[in-house]
Amino acid sequence: GMGGPGGNDDRRFREVYPRQASRPKVFYELEGFTTYNGKHMDFDDTEGYVTVIAPVKSDCESMDEVLPYFNHIAEVYPYALEVIIFPITPETTPITTCPSIKKYARKIGNGRLYIMEPSDVTSTDHVVFSYFREQFAADEAFYASNTDETGLDRSFDPNHMFLLDPVGNIKMFFEFDKKQIREQIENTMNHGYDDSP
Repeated sequence: GMGGPGGNDDRRFREVYPRQASRPKVFYELEGFTTYNGKHMDFDDTEGYVTVIAPVKSDCESMDEVLPYFNHIAEVYPYALEVIIFPITPETTPITTCPSIKKYARKIGNGRLYIMEPSDVTSTDHVVFSYFREQFAADEAFYASNTDETGLDRSFDPNHMFLLDPVGNIKMFFEFDKKQIREQIENTMNHGYDDSP
């Protein structure tokens, strides 16, 4: 394929355009979730928005590292972007005690920045990550290279981010790279309103 930025050989992220026939749902049809402070949430209000899905370890060090950044980008693009943080490891101490969560408490869940309840995504069949896994499994070479001997799917580690365009196409990032995430958000806003790859 074409190399270079934006080419098919770009190893920094992988794009998936789920085929309508192969899936019962698009992301914004997933429903029945709980936020970190016990509120019910469906994802239908992400339809029409660029949505960042960020798996983050359920500890204060990790939360305090990413939350200021995500709060910032949610404020930069208030009418186009939603950020949903998934704490993906078992809690050792409640994340409600984290300084950053206390600091941004008024903004979390109020518009464009959400934090879901912590859960161990490796041991449970987490609806959202099962959904992503299903979409990416069609890409067999990718899937094989991201599954270790025990069958644990490494594609869902805390460094990987997902970016959905307004119609539900998914792009996955292999590292938490602030500059790259921001570039891709802007790129998706400018070009993501197209149903086809």
